[in-house]
Amino acid sequence: MIAKTSVTFNKNKKGEVIFTIPANELINGEIVISDSGLNYDNQLYFNLAKQEKIKVLSVGDVDSDYLRRIYNKEVFQYSNLSLKSLNYSLLESQNLIILNELNTIPIALQNALQAFKNAGGSLVVIPSGEVNTENYNPFLMGLSNTMLISSVKEERKISQIAFSHPLYKNVFEKEVTNFQYPSVNSFYSIKSAMPKILSYQSGDPFLVGEDGTYLFTASISKENSNILNSPLIVPTLYNMGMASLKMPEIYEMIGSKTTVDIPVSLTKDRILKVSLKDFEFIPFQQSFTNKTTLTFNDYPEVSGIYNITDEGKTIKNISFNIPREESQLHYMDLDDLNASSKNDDISALFQNIEKDNSIYELWKWFVILALAFIFIEVLIQKFLK
Repeated sequence: MIAKTSVTFNKNKKGEVIFTIPANELINGEIVISDSGLNYDNQLYFNLAKQEKIKVLSVGDVDSDYLRRIYNKEVFQYSNLSLKSLNYSLLESQNLIILNELNTIPIALQNALQAFKNAGGSLVVIPSGEVNTENYNPFLMGLSNTMLISSVKEERKISQIAFSHPLYKNVFEKEVTNFQYPSVNSFYSIKSAMPKILSYQSGDPFLVGEDGTYLFTASISKENSNILNSPLIVPTLYNMGMASLKMPEIYEMIGSKTTVDIPVSLTKDRILKVSLKDFEFIPFQQSFTNKTTLTFNDYPEVSGIYNITDEGKTIKNISFNIPREESQLHYMDLDDLNASSKNDDISALFQNIEKDNSIYELWKWFVILALAFIFIEVLIQKFLK
């Protein structure tokens, strides 16, 4: 047992309890609430696992110190290589690759990146201020049906954020409209089917992306933009990295579609299994070069901490819980109730019930009196013949 405590609820029926958990320790845990009145939703299973480092590689000759600061050593394994020193064999082992302001993308690199994307990798393209569109466009069209149209030499402010995009999930507490807008001095107009993530005042996209492919429409170097001084760049690039390897949350919900990445590369005949005690099943899985993606939908049906095994060896744990909606009690609206009488005062209600019961109890006296009269009549007939 890590901790045991009580909680005081406020007028909104909410309370907060803080548990101190040892850092960097593997924990398969269960939170239990002792409640004799409600015997459901009293257990919550969770597990804290070792954080697999996400591999991020940036390719380019420009200053990438900001990337090194964003992709810190605690969570990421970051490296930067120039185009000349790039070893293509390293690409397949990465989770996220950033093309950092390249003027041209060699054909051999284009082919390697296309294979990398097909194998489940994530890619970010940051163009330079002087890209060769004839070189870029065939690559972008094959990658995401996107093309650069023309260069626009005018200042634009980045003022629109797609708050509903998965990249910004849990980033903003509310939709911010009065932040200090970063700007660019020039950008590329594009034609793309990918959704907008960040846009200029005019509605033209600054950042588009989906399914692990992201494209900036302008150079973000200090010579062309001040976005590196904006707090917006940190969650944007950080979440691109986090999304490239979807690790299990501390717990998942039964019945909802759940996708997790396991950093294991499987051979042709190997499969991952998921088990809890005597129950075992094989989830839908897709194997890539550097990871295996598991998808949970109909199974499991029982809450608990499950083992993910590879050839009988447990490689990771994942926790599932029943959705908590059943604890959200919904009461009938009295206005919709067809009742003969309604009361909004407890004391008045009991008084009315008492009055009603006193009226109903008169039938007893009628029965007693009827029996008494029958008895008297029998006596009269017997003794007065």
